[in-house]
Amino acid sequence: MQHERRIVKIVADWVLPISSPPFKDGAVVIEGDTIKAVGKKKDLLRLPYDETVDCSGKILMPGLINAHAHLELTGFRDRITKGLPFADWAREVVAIRKGLSEKGIISAIENGLNELMSSGVTAIGDFSQTKITGRILKEKGLRGIVFLEFSR
Repeated sequence: MQHERRIVKIVADWVLPISSPPFKDGAVVIEGDTIKAVGKKKDLLRLPYDETVDCSGKILMPGLINAHAHLELTGFRDRITKGLPFADWAREVVAIRKGLSEKGIISAIENGLNELMSSGVTAIGDFSQTKITGRILKEKGLRGIVFLEFSR
């Protein structure tokens, strides 16, 4: 069975494309997973579409990429002594990390992903000591790669 490829037009007050300067009153036309057109809303009226997503009052831009995250450590912010030399800081991180349960790790990853997504991040390179991040990325529909850290 072939899936219907819906054509969606997203309109916004501002569009920030990668290949040209930002412009006002813009639109992006997407068919399936493919961007078909980017331009002024009035110039894209002639194109066919099945649905319009109105993002009035918003800026439409490509998703951001965080290429170096440590999502498992998200919950450490308020638990680590500020101003430590790197070696002392690293020892504190390792000690806290050893005390985390799987539930605590999952919570940290989910909190970190929610924070990143609220900032416009849609793709992540995560450095992890578990394989949990990959599963959560998939569940949330995000793109990413997980670099597995290990020690000898």
